Amino acid sequence: MAPNERSHYSAAYKRKVVLAAESSSNVQAGRDFGVDEKNVRRWRGQREKLFACAATRMTFTGPRKGRHPEMEAALADFVRTQRAAALPVTTEVLQATARALSREQVVHNCRCIESTWHPTCSRRNKIVCIVRMS
Repeated sequence: MAPNERSHYSAAYKRKVVLAAESSSNVQAGRDFGVDEKNVRRWRGQREKLFACAATRMTFTGPRKGRHPEMEAALADFVRTQRAAALPVTTEVLQATARALSREQVVHNCRCIESTWHPTCSRRNKIVCIVRMS
């Protein structure tokens, strides 16, 4: 394997490597399975998580919630009330409301102005916006 290539390993594969490393050594298990010793050490540290998760899982990433969950909840409530009143919700309206909520709740370093925040927040809260083509 080329040294600059990154590979993804399933939890089942990592379990095999961890068990082999426990019976011999980290270096030997790394050689036998073709992975770096650093990965073997990290996987041994994650042993409990690896054996508790599904065999097809690849990574252990952080929580799937935003930095300001209360602001996102308020924004989702705003969208629900707009939809209940049969009013359209556009990206511009959503960002303007998010800016107002951030000022109201005094949220510093709010990313609601950035275009990358909106799709992420929408996906987390299952919000679909209308795209205006005018």
